[in-house]
Amino acid sequence: MKTSMYIVLSFAISAVIVPVVIKICNKFNIFDTAGGRKIHKGNIPRMGGIGFVLSFLIVSIVYVFTKEVTNMQRLLPLLSGGLIIFCFGILDDIITLKARYKLVAQILAAFIVVFFGFTFTSFGPIQLGLLGPAISFIWILGVVNSFNLIDGLDGLCGGLSFFIMLTYGILFFTNSHLISGLCLIFAGALAGFLVYNKPKAKIFMGDGGSQFLGFMVAVLPLYSTNTTFEYNKMPIVFLLASLPIYDTIAAIWRRIRDKQKIMHGDKAHTHHKLLKMGYSTWGVLTILYSIQLFLCITCIISATIDSRYRESIILICGLIGITLFFAIIHYTYTNMCRMQKKSDE
Repeated sequence: MKTSMYIVLSFAISAVIVPVVIKICNKFNIFDTAGGRKIHKGNIPRMGGIGFVLSFLIVSIVYVFTKEVTNMQRLLPLLSGGLIIFCFGILDDIITLKARYKLVAQILAAFIVVFFGFTFTSFGPIQLGLLGPAISFIWILGVVNSFNLIDGLDGLCGGLSFFIMLTYGILFFTNSHLISGLCLIFAGALAGFLVYNKPKAKIFMGDGGSQFLGFMVAVLPLYSTNTTFEYNKMPIVFLLASLPIYDTIAAIWRRIRDKQKIMHGDKAHTHHKLLKMGYSTWGVLTILYSIQLFLCITCIISATIDSRYRESIILICGLIGITLFFAIIHYTYTNMCRMQKKSDE
């Protein structure tokens, strides 16, 4: 069976499972309630991540076995770590776990994949050596939590992840057909979920879904590839995930500045700022999807350049672009708040 058929199958299974999850959540009152820092109205079913996670796991396992059974041994750490993250996330969706328990699960999952060789090996011409596992470990924890934090708007986390997985599929096509296929299968599963998560969302992915997404975005590109792709792999994957990463860095800085706990939630994430600036939900999605597409296209173009020097220049331009975007949003939002404060006085 061709890879395209697996992608369609993944979409179909996800699109079938999610409505079932919605009915279960409604029956057992498993909702994401309105209020606090939430921007939705009414009680919305959560745990929609079950749909795309199960779809991805089922189809990817079949896909790997049809390619070569020995590949499953190489991917077992990835799937095991993802399941640990997902199960603890689901528990949090049901009974609300303390942050430290979720962190323990993330550390365990990250340790498993790093121990079995899912690591960065170089940064440009610099061989990382023993630094590779340490950097990879921090990278995984950071990305998992970044995607968890940015999951605050209908279709946002799932949509960004969809574009990233599509880009991974393209980037890995000439380096690893297996990982390329898995990324595209995951994109198909996400598309099936987004049918129900687009504004106005019928279901949210929950912590289980967002943390699993972050884990896969972080770990899938750590699969070993050829030397050419490894050269700039670290800046490429950082740039692809930079939107949620920058948003998280800004949140951490904001909470330290305001002398609040780092895990303290607020309504000053990028999507919150854009909403307060007058954009509709679809308007915010259009802006952030466009930024993500810019990052994806930049990375694809850089990977097709034969010159490593030119490839690095393109990636630096992409990094400058996303930095300018956050600077403009911060300046505009701060200036708007200042003017509103003056008018109130």
